[in-house]
Amino acid sequence: IKLDIEISEVDFGLKTLIPLGLIINEMITNSLKYAFKNINEGKITVHLKVLEKESFEMIIGDNGIGLSEKVASTGLGKKLIEIFVKQLKGDIKRMDQQGTIFKIKFKSIDGL
Repeated sequence: IKLDIEISEVDFGLKTLIPLGLIINEMITNSLKYAFKNINEGKITVHLKVLEKESFEMIIGDNGIGLSEKVASTGLGKKLIEIFVKQLKGDIKRMDQQGTIFKIKFKSIDGL
């Protein structure tokens, strides 16, 4: 599994880092557990960029087998991610491309 990581240089405080880190952990864990079954290679993407002073966008996911609609709409992991995104005053959208890729727009809740 290859990693595609592009992260802008940003100084987040703990109030932002903790939910952001938990989102990243949950998504990468899900990719490693489910996305590459019966596939010998793949890519996990984590891109984080600054949109404006305290607004950010993260593209995160994989190019694996994708997510069934049943799994996409249920599960504790999905609920946790939604809670953490809400803590960051953000929104999350699944992108229409191969695998399971999400775009998360959020704010720094510490103030920079």
